[in-house]
Amino acid sequence: MDKTIALACLLLSSPLFASSTGPESLRAASSNAFSSLAVFKPKAVSSPAVPAKAVEKTPVKAAASQFVHVSGSVNLNGSGNVMHGSSFVWVDFSGYANVTDSTGRITSNSTWFNRSVGCNVSGGWVHCNDWPQWSVQFYKDGRYVGSGTVGGSISASAYAPNGFFSANSFTSLSGDVMVSEP
Repeated sequence: MDKTIALACLLLSSPLFASSTGPESLRAASSNAFSSLAVFKPKAVSSPAVPAKAVEKTPVKAAASQFVHVSGSVNLNGSGNVMHGSSFVWVDFSGYANVTDSTGRITSNSTWFNRSVGCNVSGGWVHCNDWPQWSVQFYKDGRYVGSGTVGGSISASAYAPNGFFSANSFTSLSGDVMVSEP
């Protein structure tokens, strides 16, 4: 703002403008004066070169992979219906369990285990035997660290004189799984 006022005062006090006092003549004269400013080019100011800092490289820590023994147990429940005269029936066993390492820090959390088992029927009794493997995901401190296979055995018997029955199997689970921790 101060520069504009100073420029206006300079133009008005100029001997070029002394003879003409009208606003039109001032406007025309100012456009001529400003057009001569187009040849003005500002001088580039260079700053002294500053050497760049060397970037410190932080070594990337590789994830440590190791086998960990895990174990747990699950109570599997199943039920079915034996058709009259049948010697075979399928039973779906299922239950929730938590599989952990010896410290309890590597855990499967609450995992759903299920297995369809073919069972033999004889004299009104249902006999089920199976050795399933389950793929389970593991976590440490809430972070995924790997997955692996745990195995167990299902052994259950139930009496089914009228066809309907329910069977339970308390199953121990164990396995060695590969986990990776950063």
